[in-house]
Amino acid sequence: MSTMTKSLNAWNNFWQPTGKETKLSDIGSQDDSLESFWLQAFKVAIVPSKKTKLLDLASGYGQVIQLANLANRASDCLETHSIDISPSALQQINIQSPNTYTVCANLNAIPYKDASFDIVTSQFGVEYAGLSAISSALRLVNETGKIIWVCHKKNGSIYQECLDNFNQLNLFINSNFVPHFLDAFRLAYSVAEGREKEVVFQAADEKFSISINKLKSQLSVDSKKSQALLLIQKLYSDVAHIYQNMHDFKYSEILIWSDKIHKDMSDYRERMSSMVDSALDETKYKKLLELLHDNDFTINKKRELYFTRSQELPAAWAIIATKM
Repeated sequence: MSTMTKSLNAWNNFWQPTGKETKLSDIGSQDDSLESFWLQAFKVAIVPSKKTKLLDLASGYGQVIQLANLANRASDCLETHSIDISPSALQQINIQSPNTYTVCANLNAIPYKDASFDIVTSQFGVEYAGLSAISSALRLVNETGKIIWVCHKKNGSIYQECLDNFNQLNLFINSNFVPHFLDAFRLAYSVAEGREKEVVFQAADEKFSISINKLKSQLSVDSKKSQALLLIQKLYSDVAHIYQNMHDFKYSEILIWSDKIHKDMSDYRERMSSMVDSALDETKYKKLLELLHDNDFTINKKRELYFTRSQELPAAWAIIATKM
């Protein structure tokens, strides 16, 4: 399976409904300063008396569309469209914003005609598809139309969070904690049922002990706990409880549970990897600005966006530009 396919599958799984309000790795999207940025931008960009067509790129669960509708709630002039490569994400948008037109497509092959929209937005989306997707997106803006984009910033606060999560998940997966736990759990039952010798279980239990020690070392780091590390800590406690009370659990149930844990952790790591890889450094950011200039856009605002919860480092690049 290619890296691109793994990433797409990981994000599609992420956007599937779970009944939870907050999802793992939904980093930054709930920040008050981000919401404030969008509401202020829409207050200027959306004219209540004028019909406005808006396209949101790589929409995720559609927060930008929700904020656009919130900013425009006194008028019915806004027509919203969403494009995302994840069917699961678009299903969520259809539920939360049923009047939005949704299209499942890659940002490098957007199925809209040139100059189709008055506003093209992106919140941590277009940069995932690379600079080639940016050119594809810019052609969609009509004359006097706008782009309003918030992009991941390399070495910013979100980037650092994602990188820390990725590194912690790598350590956890490479410790073989879950596979060694499963082997020891299975063999303990086999010994109890007379199908295996005690020495076989002891060898598996020793391997599991090595994984436990690796994980203890990882969890003992005296620093601010990342989201991934808190998840690993919870998993460690759950496994300890199961192992100490293994006769209260069926192996078939634990096997299903562990398969889900492995899949969730692998998907989580893949999402963190894609977020880190998508972040724009100074060189790519300048290239983006050059593409805007080359496509006849005038930049109205460009700045580093700081989040309320993390003022030490900027979180993102924020750009508003008008097609001339």
